[in-house]
Amino acid sequence: MKKFLFMVLGVILCLTSCIKGDIPEPQEQKASKEDIDANVMKVFGVTFASDHDWCTTVSGKVRVNVDKEGFGRIKTLRILTCSPFGAKDANGSAVLNEVSVKNGYVVDVVYDAPMTSTRLYAALVNEEGEYFVRGFVHGQESVSFKEDKTSAVTRGANGTDDGFLLASSFKSYGNERKWSGFSGEMLYRMSDADEISQCQYSADYGTETKADIRDIIFTYLPNGRKFDNITKIKESDYYNENSYPITTGEKPIKVSPVYRNDGTSEEVSNSSLYYYYFKESDLAGKTEDEKVLYLKSLPKYMAVKISRSMWDNDVLKKQDTYTLIYWGDGTPVVGETVGTYNFPPGYKIGFMLRCEHPKNNKRGEVYGDGRLNDGINGYGDFKSSKMDPTDARMAWLGANGMNFLCIESGTDRDINDLIVEVEGGIVPIGIVPELPGNVYTFCFEDTELGDYDLNDLVIKALRVDETHVRYWLVACGAHDELFVRNIDGTNINGGTEVHALFGTTVKFINTVKGETLPYVYDVVSVPKTFSFLDRDTQPYLYDKTTNKTIRIAEKGQDPHGILIPYDFRHPLERVCVKDAYLLFNNWGQDKVTDTDWYLCPEPDKVF
Repeated sequence: MKKFLFMVLGVILCLTSCIKGDIPEPQEQKASKEDIDANVMKVFGVTFASDHDWCTTVSGKVRVNVDKEGFGRIKTLRILTCSPFGAKDANGSAVLNEVSVKNGYVVDVVYDAPMTSTRLYAALVNEEGEYFVRGFVHGQESVSFKEDKTSAVTRGANGTDDGFLLASSFKSYGNERKWSGFSGEMLYRMSDADEISQCQYSADYGTETKADIRDIIFTYLPNGRKFDNITKIKESDYYNENSYPITTGEKPIKVSPVYRNDGTSEEVSNSSLYYYYFKESDLAGKTEDEKVLYLKSLPKYMAVKISRSMWDNDVLKKQDTYTLIYWGDGTPVVGETVGTYNFPPGYKIGFMLRCEHPKNNKRGEVYGDGRLNDGINGYGDFKSSKMDPTDARMAWLGANGMNFLCIESGTDRDINDLIVEVEGGIVPIGIVPELPGNVYTFCFEDTELGDYDLNDLVIKALRVDETHVRYWLVACGAHDELFVRNIDGTNINGGTEVHALFGTTVKFINTVKGETLPYVYDVVSVPKTFSFLDRDTQPYLYDKTTNKTIRIAEKGQDPHGILIPYDFRHPLERVCVKDAYLLFNNWGQDKVTDTDWYLCPEPDKVF
C-alpha cells in the first residue's frame, strides 16, 4: 500500500512540475502591502504618493482627413512626437505610428505618446519624400490637411511684366571697407514708387498654419544664444556653394518677410534684403578663390526694405510679398536698365541681408554663402557670434510645401532673426528627415522585496507600422528562471526561458559592465487598435522559481514594473533606479513633478 501511495505522489509531483514549467497558473505577488511599503522606504528613503499610477504614457486616437489636392501623391501618414525637421524631440523619439494612405483618405490612427509630449504632429509624406505637417494636442479628435489661409487683397500695379528701372546705385559696406574681393561690389535699387508698386498684399497664414510653421522652424533652428545651429546647417545639403536655389523660368520669384525677432538690438528692423544671380556656367574654369571673387563682385539688387513690411518682434505674419526682378546679365546702368519678372531657367539665386544700423559697428552685409562672410564674421558686433570666417548666416528649410530662408542678422548663432518665405519660380527646397521610431522600454523587478534596479527583465518595443510591433530582449539581471508572457513570436515567446533565449547560462545579462550579449529580436502582428497601455496585451514576466507573475505596476502599488516611452538606459546591477536617475524620487512622491526623469541618467550608473 505504501509503495502504491508513493507512486501516486510521484505522478502528482510530475504533473505539477509540468504545469509550472510549461503552462503555469499565473499568480500575482503575495507579500503583504505593509512589507512592500517598508521595503520601499528602506530602499528609496521616501514615501511614494499613495495614488501614484506610475504611468509615463498616454494613449489616443485621431482622425486624419487628407485632401485630394495640394500635396503630391501621398503614400504615408505618420503620427509624431516632434516636428520632423532637423532634430528629435527631448525624448529622442519621433514616429508613434505609420499608416499607408492616399489622397482623399480619411483614417483613424491610434497612438501611444509620452505624457510629456503636449503637442503631437500628423505628417503626410508623398512619393518625393516631402513632409506636410499639422500639429494637434493629445485628445483632439481630428486633423485636416486642407488649405489654411486668409483671403488676399492685391494692391499696386503688380502684374505688369516690365517698366521697372534702377534708380540708384551705391557701394556695399565691404566695398567701402576695402575687404578682400569686394572692391567692385555695387548695390542697386529701384525708386520708392516702383518698389511699392511691385509689392502686393499677400494671403496671411491661418492660425493652425502659423502654429505649424513656428514648430517646424524653431525645432530645426531653436531660438536663443545658447543654441549653435551652425553645425546643423553645415550638415545640410544647402551650405555655401550649394546654398543657391535654382530658377525654373516658369513663374515669378516672390519673397515675403514673415518673422523677425531682434529684441532691442534693432538690427533686423534697420535692414534690407538683397539678391543676386548667376549661371553655373559663369563659374566654369575658375579656381575656388576665383569663384568667390566673382560672386563678391556681382551686382546686388534690393528686394525688400524690412522696415516697410515688418511689424513687432516675435510675430509670425504674412503680409507683403515682393517679386524679384530680373535685370539681365552684365553690369546694369542706372536709369537705363529695364527689369522684368521673368527669370530664365537655370539661374542660381543668392541672398544678402544689409544691416543699416545707426551704429557703425552694427552695420554690415551677411550672406547665405558663408564664403562671402569672411569680412563680416570678424567685424564689430558681428564677431561676438564667434563664427568661423566662412560660416553661413542663412539656412534653408523646405516644409509643408513652402521654402523658408532663415537669417542670422547679428551676434549669436541661432540663424532665425529674420525669416522669409521664398515661393514661385525656384526648384523646391527638399530636406528629407530621417526619423526614428519611438522606442518603449518595459522594466521589471522580479522579487516583491527587491532592490529596484529595474533590470531583472528589460524589454524594448517599437511600433513598426499599424499592424506590427518589434520587440527585443535587452537585459536580464535575475538568478531565477524567467519567462516572457504576451509576446508570441518566433524568437521570443513563453516557451523558452529568458537566459536560454540569450543562449547563455550567465545570470546577469547586460546589467554589469563588460561584455554585451546581442539582443534577441522578434516582430509580431498586432491589431490596428493595439496599444502598449493595454494590460491584456502588455508584456509581463513569469518567475518559474517562485511561481509568480509580475506585471506593470498599477495605481497604489510599488514601482516593480514601469513602462517608459523612451529608449531607456536601465540601471546597472544592484544600482537602485533612484541612484541612476536622481529625479526619480521627486516623481515618485508627486506624479506631476519631474515627469521626464528618465531623460537624466547618471552616466556611470546605467548600462
